Amino acid sequence: MNSKTAILVLGMHRSGTSYITKKASDFFNASLPRDLMKDKLDNIAGHFESNSISQLNEKILQDIGSSWYGTEIYDQKYQIKLYGKYREELEAAINNAYLKNKNIIIKDPRIIKLYYLWKKCLENMGFKIKLISIVRNPTEIISSLVKRDGLSNIYAELLVFSYSISLLEILSKNKSGHFHHVFYNDLKEKRFKNSFLKYLKKDFKLSKNIPTPCSLIESEKITHDINEKNFTNFKNYKKTLLKNLKNINQ
Repeated sequence: MNSKTAILVLGMHRSGTSYITKKASDFFNASLPRDLMKDKLDNIAGHFESNSISQLNEKILQDIGSSWYGTEIYDQKYQIKLYGKYREELEAAINNAYLKNKNIIIKDPRIIKLYYLWKKCLENMGFKIKLISIVRNPTEIISSLVKRDGLSNIYAELLVFSYSISLLEILSKNKSGHFHHVFYNDLKEKRFKNSFLKYLKKDFKLSKNIPTPCSLIESEKITHDINEKNFTNFKNYKKTLLKNLKNINQ
C-alpha cells in the first residue's frame, strides 16, 4: 500500500503562507486543492487554499464561539473532543478538495487554532503529516492586519499573539516529528526561488521557559480569551514570546 502524505503549512495570516504553499507544492510535488479560493486584492498572486476547508474551519470556530479573528486558544484535549462531531465534515472536505491524491498540501491559517482536530482526521485517513511553519516579524503582521481588516492596533496585537502561542505550542510538541521552518525575511532573497531546500530549517528550538497555553489558564476553563481587560496578565509571557520570535527571525 502506497503511503499518503499531508503537508500542513502553519503560519499566521499575512505571514507569507500563500507563497510558501505554492513553492512547497511545486518542490515536493504535492497536490493543491481543486477548489482553490479566488484571488483577492490583498493577495492577487493567489491564496492556494481550499474553499471547503477554509469555510469548514470558520464554521467550527464560530460553533465554539470564535472566528478567524478570535483570540481564544483551544487546547489539544478540547479539540480532540470535537472530533466525533465534525469527523464526517472534515473527511468530506479533504475528499472534496483533493479527491484521491495521496500527496497533498493544506494551507489555512485557521488550522493553527484547530491543528489537533485536523491531525486526528488526517491520521485516521491514513496520512503521514509533515509540517512547514513560517514566522514573520509580529510588528509587520500587525500593520498588515490593521490596514487590511481595519482592526485596532491593540486587537491586532492580541490576535497575533494568540496565533503565535498556539503555533509555538504545536512546534514544541513536534520536536521529534518531521517539520521545516521558514523565516519570512528569507522570502525576499532572490536566491530563494532557486534554492528552496536551503531555506527549509530543521533546527527550530524553543526556550524551556515558554509556557503552554494550558499553563496560562487560571481556571478549569478549556479556553482562555486574551482580551484587552486581562492582557496585563500576559505581559511577562508577551516579553518571552517576543524574545523567542526575535530569535527565530534572525
